[in-house]
Amino acid sequence: MKRMLMLTHMGQMIAQFNKNNIEILLGMGVEVHLAGNFSSPENTMTPEQLSNFCSEMQEKGVYVHQIDFERGIGTVNSNRLVWRELTDLCSEFNFDYIHCQSPLGGAMGRLIGRKFDIPVIYTTHGFHFFKGSPKRNWVLFYPIEKYLARYTDTIVTINSEDYEVAKKFVGSDNAYKIPGVGIDYDGIHERAKQAVRSEVLGALDVPATAKVLISVGELSDRKNQIVVLKALARIKDPNVYYIMCGIGANKQKYVDFVKNNGLENNVRIMGYRNDVPELYGSSDVCLFPSKREGLGLAGIEAMASGLPVISSNVNGIMEYMQDGVTGRTCSPDNVDDFVAAIADFTSHPQLFRSIGLDNEAVAKGFDRAIADDVMRKVYYDYCVRN
Repeated sequence: MKRMLMLTHMGQMIAQFNKNNIEILLGMGVEVHLAGNFSSPENTMTPEQLSNFCSEMQEKGVYVHQIDFERGIGTVNSNRLVWRELTDLCSEFNFDYIHCQSPLGGAMGRLIGRKFDIPVIYTTHGFHFFKGSPKRNWVLFYPIEKYLARYTDTIVTINSEDYEVAKKFVGSDNAYKIPGVGIDYDGIHERAKQAVRSEVLGALDVPATAKVLISVGELSDRKNQIVVLKALARIKDPNVYYIMCGIGANKQKYVDFVKNNGLENNVRIMGYRNDVPELYGSSDVCLFPSKREGLGLAGIEAMASGLPVISSNVNGIMEYMQDGVTGRTCSPDNVDDFVAAIADFTSHPQLFRSIGLDNEAVAKGFDRAIADDVMRKVYYDYCVRN
C-alpha cells in the first residue's frame, strides 16, 4: 500500500480545503497521513471543530500527526523543532509521496522530501508575489519559490497568473490549475434559495427591509474588513447593515472600531458560522475586500447564492470578478472606492439584484467536481500508474 503524507502549516487548511482530496486518495487504496498544527489558537476553526475533524479522519483509517508549526514563517527555534518532528515522522513511516501546502508547510515539505528522496506535490493557494503586489514580495518570495521548485515534482495552482509561473518553474507537463478546492454549487445554491430572509435576519436583530451586506472570512489584515467598516462610518446610512462572519486576530480591533464610530446598531460580528449559505441567501451584497487572494472561494460561494459582489481588484479574485458585470471592483486600500460601490448598490438595488442572478452561472464554473477531476489525475499518476 502506498503512503501519502499531506502536510500543511495550520491544520484548518487540511480540514477546510482537502477533504475531497483525502477521499480520492482513500478510494485509490492509499494510506493517508495528515500533518500540521491542529492545536494552535491561530487556526481559523475552533478547537472543537478541528478535534471533530481529526476524529472523523481517524475513524476512516487516516493517520493524524501534530506538527508544532508557529503562525507566519515561524521562528528559528520553532522551525528547528518542526524539522525534527518531520524527520522523525518520515523515518518512521517511509512515505512514498508528499503533498504539501501553505508557504511554510510547502517549504518544509519540499525540503524534507529532498532529504528522504520523496516525490513532492505542492499546492499553492496563491503565490505571495503577483502583479500589483509590493516589490518586497517579489524580492523575498519569488527567489524562494524558484529555488524550492527544483525539489518539486508537481505544482498545483488555483489561478491563471500562478499557473503561468508554475509552468516556468517545473514545466507545463508538471503544472496544473484547479478552481481552488471548488464549491458545492448545488448544495450552496439550494440552501441559499430556501432561506427565509425574515427569520434569518430576525435572529440577528436585523430588519428584513434593511439593505444587508455580508463578508465571510478570517478577521485579519489580509482579509481587510476594516476598509468596509471605514466606508460604513462615512456613509452612516441607518438602513445599511453589515454581517461579518469569521474569527481571527482582528476581532477586538473591529469591535473597538464599531463602538468608536457609532456603528453598533448596524454591524454584526458573528464569529464562525455553519449557516453561511442561509446568511448569503438572506443578504443583498457580498463584500470581499481582501488585499491578497489565491482565488477566494467566499466570493464564489456568494455568487452561487445569487449575490452580486463588491470586491478588491487583486490577483485571484479577478479570476471571476469583472467590474460592472459581476459587481464592483475596488482598490483594497481605497475607502472612497468602497463608499462609491456601496452607494451604487443602495441607489440601484434592482440592478445589483439582476447582477446577482447572473452570477449564479459564473459560480457553476468553479464547482468542486472540476477540481476533483484534476486532483484525481494528479494522484493517479503518482499513486497508481507509478
